[in-house]
Amino acid sequence: MLRLRDIMTTDVITLAPDMTLRAAMERFAEHQISGAPVKEGSRIVGVISATDIVAFATTPPEAQPTGLEEPPGAADWDNEGEWEAETVRSTDYFSDRWTEVREEEMVSAGSPVDEDLLDRYTVSDAMTWGVYSLPPGADVVSAAEVMRTAGIHRMLVKIGRAHV
Repeated sequence: MLRLRDIMTTDVITLAPDMTLRAAMERFAEHQISGAPVKEGSRIVGVISATDIVAFATTPPEAQPTGLEEPPGAADWDNEGEWEAETVRSTDYFSDRWTEVREEEMVSAGSPVDEDLLDRYTVSDAMTWGVYSLPPGADVVSAAEVMRTAGIHRMLVKIGRAHV
């Protein structure tokens, strides 16, 4: 029967939780890997993959809905101008209001203008915290079952007190 020791990688690249996501992606490309354990001091604290980074970049924390908020400048809308049916078309009123929105308001509303998320966030922001591991003598079928049940794509192999 095939065991984890027969297929595991022993030359493991690890990342630090405070490393930027850009540095992590560069490390992935440099070593032609798609994920790595995250090591804090001498302890493995989690795992990060390219998929984790892509998922994080598509919905960073500031882009996630935090509840209903008043749109920028909404307080000014109540008393600003009146629509006169005889002189102004309703579509003109709203298109004129739209063009008045300043770029600063768009940025303060969370629009990703000129910011690079890969440089601004760290591995700890996107990683999966916690570790699933099995000993090197575990059979690959057991490892596959643990991975399927846990919904993970990487299994660390625990050798003594260390994970590989």
